[in-house]
Amino acid sequence: IIETQINRMGEIIQHYLLQTRGTAPKRAVLINDLVRDTLMLLQPVFDERAIAVTSNCSDAAPVIYGNSDSIQRVLINLLDNALYACENGGAIQISTKACSPAPKPDGIFIEIADTGTGIAPELLPRIFDLFVTTKTGGGGLGLAIAKQIAEEHGGTITFETSSKGTTFTVVLPAAP
Repeated sequence: IIETQINRMGEIIQHYLLQTRGTAPKRAVLINDLVRDTLMLLQPVFDERAIAVTSNCSDAAPVIYGNSDSIQRVLINLLDNALYACENGGAIQISTKACSPAPKPDGIFIEIADTGTGIAPELLPRIFDLFVTTKTGGGGLGLAIAKQIAEEHGGTITFETSSKGTTFTVVLPAAP
């Protein structure tokens, strides 16, 4: 019964996600500005939890074409997971860099790395599935939504994890 209800809730959420798809206008997005704005928005949480946050945004990062609110949702979801993984006193680094060399980069890498304890091996195959969470009170939607948004923008999201932390990498294509 529980499994059936979880699947049913997943279908309902997928329905709502599909309903919102494509409703927001797409335009040029300066990813470095979006990273800086997102970090400023979350700075009080970083300070409260004594998390050291550094950013390394490449000046060569290309402009991307998409919905800035959706892309910021990806950043917030990934940073929220990094905050949870670090607990108090950890560190997070966010970086941007072009996928290919100038003068015509074909996309951008956005990396968010934390110094948490990593992702449990049993969760690795399901990490982007709906309702998969390790957070107390978490809903298990953040990574599923982040992955969907990245794919809607023609990109990907991957991760590497160890006992010393996790790095999520979002790759988005450059604006045509």
